Amino acid sequence: MDMSPPPSYFESQFSLNVENGQRLFSSQCQSFFSSSSILLVYFAFSHILYLHFTHFVYKVR
Repeated sequence: MDMSPPPSYFESQFSLNVENGQRLFSSQCQSFFSSSSILLVYFAFSHILYLHFTHFVYKVR
């Protein structure tokens, strides 16, 4: 005798877990990006300036 519940129950539970996980992940990503985007832009800007400066120095040399 098969005592396992119908597969639709497992499917619904799995889809619920996936949806909750995706929502949690997206909210965490949004908070992380909103806090780190300023730092990211600053680092990228300084890195580009640094690369241009070193390139210019090597060119002049």
